[in-house]
Amino acid sequence: MESEKIGIKETKDMLKFVLGLGMALDKSLADKKFSVDDIGNFVSAFLSAGEAFEGVKEIGAELKDLDAAELEEINQFVKKELELENEKVEAIVESGLGLGVQIYQLVLEIRNILKAKDEVLPTK
Repeated sequence: MESEKIGIKETKDMLKFVLGLGMALDKSLADKKFSVDDIGNFVSAFLSAGEAFEGVKEIGAELKDLDAAELEEINQFVKKELELENEKVEAIVESGLGLGVQIYQLVLEIRNILKAKDEVLPTK
C-alpha cells in the first residue's frame, strides 16, 4: 500500500513569507535608501508570518516527500508570487529557481537508481 502524500502547504506558506520579505526589501531599496516610509512595504509579509511559522516543523517532512509535480507547483508558485522592482534580478532568480528544480529532479533520479540497485543487490 502506497503512503499518502504529505503535500506542500507549509512549504508554500513559508515561501510566501520569505518572498514577501524579499520583495519588500527590494521595493524599499529601489531608491537606494531605507527610511521609516518603507515600513509599509513589509506589512503584507508580516501578516503572513503567523501562517508561515505555524507549520514550520512540517516543512522538512514535506521536502523529503516532494515529488516532481509538487516541485513544479512550487516553481510556478514562486514565479507567480515574485514581483521584484528590478526585472533583471527577477529573471535571474526565476532562472536560478528553474535550475534548482532541474538539479533536484536529477538528485531524485539518482536516488531512485541507487534504491533500485539496493533492492536488486542488497548489501551485507
